[in-house]
Amino acid sequence: MANPEFVVVYDIHQEWLRWEHTAGILVPLLFALFCLFILLVILATPRKRCEKIWQGGLCILLIVVSTLCVISGCKDYWDTFTQRKQAIRSLESGDYVIAEGEITDFRTGFRGGGECFTLDGVRFGYSYCDLTRPGFNRDASHGGPIRQGLYARIAYRPTGGQYPPPQILKIELRK
Repeated sequence: MANPEFVVVYDIHQEWLRWEHTAGILVPLLFALFCLFILLVILATPRKRCEKIWQGGLCILLIVVSTLCVISGCKDYWDTFTQRKQAIRSLESGDYVIAEGEITDFRTGFRGGGECFTLDGVRFGYSYCDLTRPGFNRDASHGGPIRQGLYARIAYRPTGGQYPPPQILKIELRK
């Protein structure tokens, strides 16, 4: 049940996988299909046999490389998807820690353009560019709500160290 003193500004249930996750699969897949098309054109065009072998071999090599990139992209997508499912399960089952208090030591430029801050003695950090970790990652330049001095309550999964920072599952700000 929500506390009337707080408003929920982020909940991992509301988050979907971003389009950038699929780009890691689609770009190499489209490249592989393009190479396959070129290979078919080379084989269908009358040329000397040595030209066909050289050009066809190059196309096959490019198809193999792009297929490996597609497989790698699928693995990254699956890893992110399963991490997101685990984070949602943690929030639903109560397997998380709460930090509450005033946001202090707020800094930008953390981890390649992200932000970091301290709340209730816990150091949090996130970056909009980090697609590998589900959880809150919307910095101020992308409309994020976190600011110095705000009173917040954050549900998070600890990581056992400073890096990677704790995974933010839910953020509530005092009205």
